[in-house]
Amino acid sequence: MSRVREATTFGSIWGKLFYRFFRKEVVKRLGKEIEPVQVLSNHPKLLWGYSQLSLALDGDGLLPGKLKALLCARVASHVGCLF
Repeated sequence: MSRVREATTFGSIWGKLFYRFFRKEVVKRLGKEIEPVQVLSNHPKLLWGYSQLSLALDGDGLLPGKLKALLCARVASHVGCLF
């Protein structure tokens, strides 16, 4: 059982809809839900910023997608990340 809990109440319907959309996209892309999204679900403004950062990094077009994925996997293995 994880110690991190998802947000159960949201300040607005838009925050709830955005969280559901973002969570679905993360699961579709990575195959599982990751803990930072659960943590950030409690802070909608931070979740929005996190999503904008990830979109900017993915869509900059400076590196091909396969090379970017390889680099992410290699860096994760060096720092001991499970992803």
